[in-house]
Amino acid sequence: MAENTRSPRAPQIPKARATTLFIEAVITLLETQPIADISDQLIADTAGINRATIYRHFGTRNDLLDAVIVELTGRWLTRAEDLSAMPVQSGFPRLDLDFGTPFLRLGAKLFGIGNYLTAANYESDRVKECFTKINDVWIRLFESSGMSPRMAQTLALKWLALNLARDTAAKLTNITAEDVIDVEALVLAETQNYKIIETKLGWSNDSN
Repeated sequence: MAENTRSPRAPQIPKARATTLFIEAVITLLETQPIADISDQLIADTAGINRATIYRHFGTRNDLLDAVIVELTGRWLTRAEDLSAMPVQSGFPRLDLDFGTPFLRLGAKLFGIGNYLTAANYESDRVKECFTKINDVWIRLFESSGMSPRMAQTLALKWLALNLARDTAAKLTNITAEDVIDVEALVLAETQNYKIIETKLGWSNDSN
């Protein structure tokens, strides 16, 4: 009988384990590059799994990114709970540099993928739910610092729109990262001086 010289097939990784490895691979790669520059092959190589497994478990690349958004949103909401537990401060609520930097970096990953999926015309109820939760948390945090509901909702919407628009604006114009930072600084100044703005706009006692 002829000897079988074929190499044995590598054991299949359970779906739950493969899913975790792919999601963590994307999150790790986002530390150094935008999602548009991260290929499926790079994700597979980083996860240590065959690229075909991505499509077997998720169907498409965008479905994988959908799962990444859900995972990142869970982490974002956990940090938001920690933020809510910190002592209340007037203005931009409780967000000092030590806590805020990793919190905002986490948000940047989320919005980066959100921008990418939006440009690809990808729609998902799960993604919509994630970003709605993020916006609702900002509103609650702003209100807990003394803002009127109208001011809190307006500033939360402005933060959301700024983050979602940054990539599109950079592609369509000559806007630089420094320009975006200036806009964020302006929004932060508005947030810290919300009492003056509320008074000028007549929103101080507005409950709508």
